[in-house]
Amino acid sequence: MSIDHPPLQNPATLLEIVRAQSQIAKLGTDLGAIMALVTERAQHLTCATGAVVEMAEGDEMVYRATSGLTETLLGLRLARQGSLSGLCVQTGEILHCTDSETDPRVDREACRRVGLRSMVVTPLRHLDTTVGVLKLVAPEV
Repeated sequence: MSIDHPPLQNPATLLEIVRAQSQIAKLGTDLGAIMALVTERAQHLTCATGAVVEMAEGDEMVYRATSGLTETLLGLRLARQGSLSGLCVQTGEILHCTDSETDPRVDREACRRVGLRSMVVTPLRHLDTTVGVLKLVAPEV
C-alpha cells in the first residue's frame, strides 16, 4: 500500500493516539460515533487515502463508517465470500493486499467499484468473535 506512515516512535504520533483514545472514551456507548471517529483517526494516523469499518452481517460486509476515499459509500453492502474483508473475519488475522488487480483473495469488481487498489484489513473483535474489520485503503499500488 502506498501509504507514508509516521513512525510510531514519534512523540507527536503517540500523542495523537492517546488523544484519539480519549475521544473514543468520551463517546461512551454511541457505536456509530465511535466507528466514525475510528475511521477518521485511523486514516489520518496512517496517511491512508480512505478508511472503512465493515461489519459482517450474514453473507455480506456492510460499510458502517467511512472516511476519505470511501466517504460516499456509507451503507454499501458487498459479498463476504471471496473478499479480503470476509477472509479477515473468517481467519481473525490482519491481511494486506498490495494490488487488488492481481491478488486472488480479493473481489476485483468490488475493489474497482470502490476505487481502491491496495488495502490493509484488521479484525474487529467482540469477545472471541471477529465481527467486522477496519480497512485502510489507497487507490494506487
